Amino acid sequence: MMNWSRDRHPALAALTLQRGAATLLTALILLTVITLASFVAHRSLIADQAMAGNHYRALRARMAAEVGLELAVSHLQNSEGRDALLEYIEDGYRIPPGTLYRPTEDAFGPVATTAGWSSSLVTLDDATPEGDTLPTAALTARGCWTSTSEADAACSVCSADCANTAIAASMVKFVSALPSPPTAALTSRATIDLTGASLVIANTSTQCGYTVHAGGAVSIGGAIELIGIPGTPVAASLISGDDSLRAGSTEDYFQRFFGLPRTVHRDMADVRISCEAECSESLQDVTDRIIWLEGGGMPMRLDSARLGSEARPVILIADGSLELRGDTRITGLVFAHTLDWDAAGASAAHMTGALIVSDGLAASGAPRIDYDPTILRTLALRLGSVVRVPGSWRDF
Repeated sequence: MMNWSRDRHPALAALTLQRGAATLLTALILLTVITLASFVAHRSLIADQAMAGNHYRALRARMAAEVGLELAVSHLQNSEGRDALLEYIEDGYRIPPGTLYRPTEDAFGPVATTAGWSSSLVTLDDATPEGDTLPTAALTARGCWTSTSEADAACSVCSADCANTAIAASMVKFVSALPSPPTAALTSRATIDLTGASLVIANTSTQCGYTVHAGGAVSIGGAIELIGIPGTPVAASLISGDDSLRAGSTEDYFQRFFGLPRTVHRDMADVRISCEAECSESLQDVTDRIIWLEGGGMPMRLDSARLGSEARPVILIADGSLELRGDTRITGLVFAHTLDWDAAGASAAHMTGALIVSDGLAASGAPRIDYDPTILRTLALRLGSVVRVPGSWRDF
């Protein structure tokens, strides 16, 4: 049958064809746009995933660098760790060129193998200002991370060839535990009454030959033997009534010698012991350490203790009253609120270095205190802690 509408109206037929073509073209355009949008979205998702992966790997490497830096700082906190990395000479610690610290897997703990493998390598460079006797170290820690459960050759030693690395850097300065050593064999903030005591106090140093230095009066009895610089009157070795020792609080007196607050030194101590009675067994033959004794309000007692040596003396701080008994021998510096030293029956009760008390001293049995400036200098140069230099932290 003939379609009379198209035959009689050719314009209408042409318009119908144009509409069909326009619809097809619009559909094709929309399909192209949707395809392009899907492609762009897919590419964006891939890029986001890659960026997230890169960020995760960079974060893990940075964490490894920061952990390595913290472990290096912790390693330098005590003399044993410093001796393993630095060189100790007569004038104090020195940082040899090319000093490296590589934390062990055990030091890293679970961080080393959790979700991959982490490692670090820390370089120590000497940044000590000219004329400063206490060292400053510039620490640069490279952190490495790999996604495998076992490190590859480059990442296991944390070389620059490891695929994922980061850097964290900081400077640390050594702070002495004894920045201002005493100048006398026996130093007391208060009055020293030795009229009933039996004690030998010696200081033959030509640098500062004082036997006793007190903030109050000094009373000496017949059983006290003072030994000063040969040829110098014994009375010249005594300093009494020094108002600078009595000025301020007991905390000020402590900081006069140790520089930092008492609480800081307690945290700095290498050995902290609760000594509510006798505690010599816990300290026997300890050397090269800062020792902090806490008595909880009770007197602390050491019986025939052996602490320190000439090369590795100790700093012993008793936060309260201290009692020494028997053949106690201490090489280093002792600080106590009060000291009761009974050496009856002992043949060689001896303290080499110096003694500092806040409130008083009682002694019997003729123990001996020898002032030794070399020992005190060793303490000032060897014992202490490290602190970060403000504004020196960098990571990249």
